[in-house]
Amino acid sequence: MREAEKKQDPDEKDYVVLDEFPAYFNGDGIISKFRDRLFLFDPDKKELAELLKDDPYFNFDFHYVDGTDLYFTGDSYTQSKARKSALYQLDLNSLEYSQLLPKEEWSIFDICVLKGQLYLVATDEKRYGSEENP
Repeated sequence: MREAEKKQDPDEKDYVVLDEFPAYFNGDGIISKFRDRLFLFDPDKKELAELLKDDPYFNFDFHYVDGTDLYFTGDSYTQSKARKSALYQLDLNSLEYSQLLPKEEWSIFDICVLKGQLYLVATDEKRYGSEENP
């Protein structure tokens, strides 16, 4: 079977170089060198604008939109993704963003805004480490 595939695509390799951690994620397959990116879609112009494009290593995790503010978590990495990620606020009008929490403090599992108050589902991992529930 591999020989038939090779004839269809002679440049295909029989191996994959995995030099980032995690290299594989259940349901996604190989994720080494792949990042989840953040885009803004303009339905009138039918255009996509990439946000945070100045950092090609940034990986976007969770998000919540509240009016004209987008709250999101993420991390920039080149070899090993940290369990903890930073929290950011992006103004959707000006497209300027600011960091609300540094990535070293919390492992964030979800975010939301209720009645003008920002809430996090997170843990500092101080008691049970990576096995600690938020």
